[in-house]
This record gives sequence, structure tokens and C-alpha cells, in this order.
Amino acid sequence: AIAASRKAVQLAPQNWRLHNSLGSLFYNLARYDEAEEELLKAAELAPDSYLVYQNLMGIYFRQNRYPEASAQLQKALQIRPDPSLYSNLGTLLFYQGRYQESVAAMEKAVEMAPNDYLFWANLADAYQQVPGKTSEARSAYRRSIALLEKLVARQSTNAILRSRLAVYLASVDRIEEALKDLETLAALESDNPDVLYDTLVVYEKANLREKSLPALEAALNAGYPINEIQNDPLLVGLREDIRYHRIVMEREAEGH
Repeated sequence: AIAASRKAVQLAPQNWRLHNSLGSLFYNLARYDEAEEELLKAAELAPDSYLVYQNLMGIYFRQNRYPEASAQLQKALQIRPDPSLYSNLGTLLFYQGRYQESVAAMEKAVEMAPNDYLFWANLADAYQQVPGKTSEARSAYRRSIALLEKLVARQSTNAILRSRLAVYLASVDRIEEALKDLETLAALESDNPDVLYDTLVVYEKANLREKSLPALEAALNAGYPINEIQNDPLLVGLREDIRYHRIVMEREAEGH
């Protein structure tokens, strides 16, 4: 896909959509410097495209560059107040520990797009961190699961959808179903960093630390950003394990 996209960019270097597409491919492979280069070119060619700024926000977020991520997100929102942007804003606030503000942004996204499973799941994550919102969190997870199961039924080999479903099932204590989904994922042999991270989260929710530690290594090796793992409130217990710190220190020593 990258080879084809590069060829397309060479043939039409003034087409911002091609630069955006190539940048998105690099992003999915955790090649963030190359992704940023292509998306900055796209932004020069299409300064009125909210999508490019949204994608740039994602890169900066993954690199723990929160001020730059916020700046790109504000540019996107000025162009188009899209529900996905409000969800992105909520995620940005979430990983900074600003949970009440995150809830407000996520609620706005759900209000604008009530049939999007990911918005409901993100809202549930935020509710979960606010005292007194446990019931709302579980309700939002259940709404997300109902919407996502319909998609999985049509796209049974989509690893990202299945890994997300496993996380949401585990979040409402449907652990056996979540672990069964992980077995399906193993058969798909996905090396997507987000899928591997979801696998880690499910194992932690299932109290299977001996499996979550190898999953942590696999996610990091695939390029999942360490800053998200360090800031994710779902992984507090993992971060208290000395073996977690050994894995992180080994990667830092290797220059990752």
C-alpha cells in the first residue's frame, strides 16, 4: 500500500488527498515522523481541510506532544465542528487526567452521532474515571457493544473491531466472551499496535498478568506509544508491577 501511495504522490504531487492517504498509512505503522512529513505537505496544499489537521493531531497525541495536538484540533474544529473531533478532544483531555472536561466533550460527540460505537465507548471510558458515574459508564459500554456487534457480524475478520469489542466486553465483566474474542484475534495474526494494546487491556481486566506482560512487549515492539500506556488509568495495576518497569527500561536502553 505504501509503495502504491508513494507512486501516486509522485504522479500527482499537488493532490493533498494522496499525501493525506500516505501519511495515514505511515501513522498506522507507527512511523510518525514520515506521517507528519506527508500530512504537513497535505496541510500546505489544503489549508481548509479539517481532516488533515485531525490526522496531525493524532500524530502529535501519539508522540506525547499535547500542546501541538491541541492546536491542530482547534484548527479542525474551527473549520468543521464534527463529532469525531469532539471525541478526539475528549480523548486528549482524558489522557491529561481532565476527566470532567473529557466527559463534556464525549457527550457532545454522542449527541451529534448517537449511532457510533466508538463515541459511546470513549464516553464510557471517561465516565468510568468520574466519581459517581459507574452506572452511566456501564450503560454507555453496553450501548457501544450493541452497535459494535452488528459491525463485527459483517466484518468478522476485522482485527481492530474484534479487539475493541473484547475490551468493551471485559469492561462490563463479560470476561469469558472477551477472552474468546482474543483467541479469534490470535488466529488473525494482526500486528497492528492498537490491536495488541487492546489485547493487553483485556488481559489486565481479566487479571491475567502473566499474559498481559508479553502483550505489553508486543504492543511496544509494534510501535504503540509508551506515553499512552503510562497515562492510561486502566493500567494502574500494571504500572505497579516491577516487571512493567523492567520492560520499559529495557526498551529505553535499546533506544526505542
